[in-house]
Amino acid sequence: MPRAKTKSAVPNGGRKKAAAAKGSKAKAGSDTIAVTMDTFELAADEASISTAPPIAQDQPSQPLMLPDCLDSAAAITIKEMLLSQRGNAIAVDASQVRRVGVQSLQVLVAAARSWQRDGLSYRLENPSSEFLETIALVGLPHQELLLEGHQ
Repeated sequence: MPRAKTKSAVPNGGRKKAAAAKGSKAKAGSDTIAVTMDTFELAADEASISTAPPIAQDQPSQPLMLPDCLDSAAAITIKEMLLSQRGNAIAVDASQVRRVGVQSLQVLVAAARSWQRDGLSYRLENPSSEFLETIALVGLPHQELLLEGHQ
């Protein structure tokens, strides 16, 4: 005997909304990082981070060394390292970088903008040739990263 079709209490639009909600839940639970230019700034504003007292606003302490591989997993680590220095002058050393991903570049650009807006010294120094090649390939101007000594 064929089953009788029952009408759902939710109109057709409800199925679309449920599917969209299900898709957004799947994205939210994934291990990927979605970094935008403002993500770093928003996270710094929302997070309660205890930073060391500023050393000197114009003189960075020991340079922050970037890892050799700046892939999407490194973007999270870099963001955390930078946030721990928020409120202090900072120098970021890119001499060890051999591979560069766009998400890590986005974190570095957002940091440069945040430090600039805070009126603190931020500079990216000693970029490796691979780092320079990558930013040239993606068309990122050196001034976006506050890259020291390169035009």
